[in-house]
Amino acid sequence: MTSYYVIVLITAGLATWLPRISPFVLVRFGKLPNWLQSFLAFIPLSLMTALFFENLVVIKAGQLPGINWLAVFATIPTLLTIWRTKSIMWTVLVGIISMAILRAI
Repeated sequence: MTSYYVIVLITAGLATWLPRISPFVLVRFGKLPNWLQSFLAFIPLSLMTALFFENLVVIKAGQLPGINWLAVFATIPTLLTIWRTKSIMWTVLVGIISMAILRAI
């Protein structure tokens, strides 16, 4: 019975590891077509936009969508930081500090 659990753990590990690693291996040893490279260039921007707006809009069952004003107010200094510094580290730091200050108020 113990070997069954080991096999299940190894199979589950491979099932989660392969989809994450295979794109890196494919790109390293092969060349992607130009149309695919230009399409993939938009993915980080679209993911960040989706995550960003997901936190700004509050959806509750049976109600109209609302706005998370705390997140909106924390966004203002964060956007100013990214515009001014172009640094991810400073942007994340200012965003975290902004949200912490607003939650403490």
